[in-house]
Amino acid sequence: QENGVEGQVKLMLEILPNGEVGSVSKIQSPISDKLAQDLIRQAELWRFKPIYKSGKALSGNIVVTVDYALNRG
Repeated sequence: QENGVEGQVKLMLEILPNGEVGSVSKIQSPISDKLAQDLIRQAELWRFKPIYKSGKALSGNIVVTVDYALNRG
């Protein structure tokens, strides 16, 4: 975890019935706020397969852990 540029980041994602991400919040992050905000913006673009119950797509929240590290190559 070198100077706030790597580590495990936990995000809470709201998944909408259509599989899009509705909102993202940071739960835990050892990385800098700027890098965390960049990660959140990327997470907002993620898509998920909808879950159905009785033929109706559901929304819900999930927690994801992202191993974050800058590429030094």
